[in-house]
Amino acid sequence: MAVEHGAVYRDPPRLQTWVNLKLGEPFEDRTAQIPEPTQLMARAESWGADVPDDVVVITAGVDVQQDRLECEIVGWGKGEESWSLEYHALAGNPADGDVWARLDAILTAARRRRDGRMLRVMAAAVDTGNWSKTVYDFATPRHGRQVWAIKGSSIRGAPIWPRRPSRPKPGRPPLYVVGVDAAKEVIMARLSIDEPGPGCCHFPIDRDLDYFRMLTAERPIRRFVKSVAVREWTKAAFARNEALDCRVYALAAFHGLRAYGLDLAREAERQSVIAEAAPASAAPRIIHSKWMQRTR
Repeated sequence: MAVEHGAVYRDPPRLQTWVNLKLGEPFEDRTAQIPEPTQLMARAESWGADVPDDVVVITAGVDVQQDRLECEIVGWGKGEESWSLEYHALAGNPADGDVWARLDAILTAARRRRDGRMLRVMAAAVDTGNWSKTVYDFATPRHGRQVWAIKGSSIRGAPIWPRRPSRPKPGRPPLYVVGVDAAKEVIMARLSIDEPGPGCCHFPIDRDLDYFRMLTAERPIRRFVKSVAVREWTKAAFARNEALDCRVYALAAFHGLRAYGLDLAREAERQSVIAEAAPASAAPRIIHSKWMQRTR
């Protein structure tokens, strides 16, 4: 128990699981505070490659607006440490196939780690929002690549990834209803972790201040519903929050991979064995995961 505590004590979401399951006690995080955008920007760093060596898998989150698509590419390492690898704002009417073709090129691109290995996006969550038919048309032929159509759950306490998707209509892929409030709780708690390690969120040096403003645009408020206190996430009028939405969806895609059997520690070890076995002169190769065959 002490070893497990040492691995999670700095990451509030995983510490909560430890307190609930190992101690059998309720958990309340009294330390997590949402950093200011300038504080997050000051932590930005350069990792000298498309992808740091500690990244094990990559997911994507896509938000659909009236005149553009916004997409974040996130790398995940052991202890759910994360790196914001790319952020794209793709201008264009979602009814036009060109903007979706540009998105598909981003999702299928191979990205190089510093050690020369190549990684691809393993899963992407695309919000259906007001463009459900268009998103279904995009996701249907790509469901085998783990491009998932999602929408936010209206149920309080819904898990980040559902136990099962909704029953699909003929010719459509399943719809995954994700717990956006739970995802925001996790993200905001982890933004406060300022030292590398489990749960820490890393950002690239070229990310501008507007991105961090969008990422921290929402704040939790407490209100009473039928005499029960509940937390709700709100933002100021006219404030943009697309970056937060994209991170929520990228986190949901990661939890989708976990539901299909992803274990970050085992996957990191497997990739390490592959890297050590390859000769130094070998050409870069795409890293594939055997466990992912179960999702196709």
